[in-house]
Amino acid sequence: MANVALLQPIKVSKVTIKPSTPTPDHLRTYNLSLLEHINFHAYSQNVFFFTKTKTAAPNSSSSDDDGSGCHRKPLTTTNTIIDDLKDSLSEVLSWYRPLAGRLLMEKKTSVTCNDEGVEFLEARIACSLPDVLRRPDLDSMSPFFLLDSEDFDPKSMLAIQATLFDCGGIAIGVLFCNKIGDARSVATFMNHWASITQLDPIPAMSVLSRSPPQFIGESTIPLTNKVMVPIPQSVPKVTYTTRRFVFEQAKIDALRAAEALQAEEEEEDLIAAFIFKCIWASFRSSGYSRKRCGVNYNIDLRTSTRPSLADNSIGNFGLPNIFPVRDDEMDLKSILGKFKACKEETDEKFATRNSEDEWSVNVYKGMMKLVKKFLFRPAEVFSIWRWSKLPFYEVDFGWGKPVWVASVPCKDNVHLLHKTNSTGRGGGGGTEAFISLDPKLMTFLEQNDQLLAFAFLNPSVM
Repeated sequence: MANVALLQPIKVSKVTIKPSTPTPDHLRTYNLSLLEHINFHAYSQNVFFFTKTKTAAPNSSSSDDDGSGCHRKPLTTTNTIIDDLKDSLSEVLSWYRPLAGRLLMEKKTSVTCNDEGVEFLEARIACSLPDVLRRPDLDSMSPFFLLDSEDFDPKSMLAIQATLFDCGGIAIGVLFCNKIGDARSVATFMNHWASITQLDPIPAMSVLSRSPPQFIGESTIPLTNKVMVPIPQSVPKVTYTTRRFVFEQAKIDALRAAEALQAEEEEEDLIAAFIFKCIWASFRSSGYSRKRCGVNYNIDLRTSTRPSLADNSIGNFGLPNIFPVRDDEMDLKSILGKFKACKEETDEKFATRNSEDEWSVNVYKGMMKLVKKFLFRPAEVFSIWRWSKLPFYEVDFGWGKPVWVASVPCKDNVHLLHKTNSTGRGGGGGTEAFISLDPKLMTFLEQNDQLLAFAFLNPSVM
């Protein structure tokens, strides 16, 4: 494969995309929820890779109608594709106004929806898409996030980079501030943006009025004077490396059988527990044996509250659940039992709400419990993010669905995504695990025989 890290993309243009309509005065301030406030000020990094986009003749047409008199656009030239992305981004931002705003940095409790806009960078890279996908290197994704290395405004909520390949393929890199949304928010936004891009003309109303984004974090888990939380800091800069492991469906079934697990155990929980077990073994082998170890099992509150929140709720609803583990608790059934206990406890806490701030108080009490448990006895905590059921692979700008979606976690984080196109030796569907660790610890994990018996290390996506 071409060494993408050594390729210098050519920056074609950088523009600021603003909402297509001004934000009304009564919507100019968006208050963050308690969960959003306590989150580190950081950006998720995801890249959506699409194959050849220039396949239709300029005079081709389509009769596909979305029901509102709008038609799917024919694929045309590269310039038209970039223009369409900019136009549709402007349209979708009129429905996602906080994303075009700026974080108020003093207390970081609100976003001013001032229509300053989203940075959109167009770049070209001198290689073909297969050069990247034959053996993708997650430590070499920087060409798809040039904005992150430039004079990037830390108050921004969102930034986009469209990178064009020699073969006609395209990669869309997305920097999304976790102060304003979690992974489901990213997936919802990308699907809305893509749906609008497909249509000619581009009317956001025809798509988003059916299932508009709901910015309800502040009304669901508000900041309240009953809790006192510190102003969160940015994520400290540390050295880490990221690797991709692919669990083919046949291997997942084999792992379930080998551990004699019941069919009702969720697949992503099984994979998450198995990965942590292997990280734990590597943790002990790598010389960290004196340090405590824990798991942060994040739960999406959209499914725990009663009534449950809509899938198109935008915000950060990931509730941390951290628990320490001991050597005698490292079998899969014990870890899965802890996962189940976290779910049951969370469901019970958020089953009812007798006052407006009850859920906020529950979050705060849980946070203080974690602080007391870990503050005076530091531990290495590994976070599990289960994104397998999120519609990342449904994003379709009119060029077909992505051939691959790459995620670059922060250190000591694991992202699980359902994969549809990448294959190991045997082919078939399954799950990709993107794992970021200290380089020394990753060296041990890459050589873990138990992990390699059930997962392929970075097979070709093509």
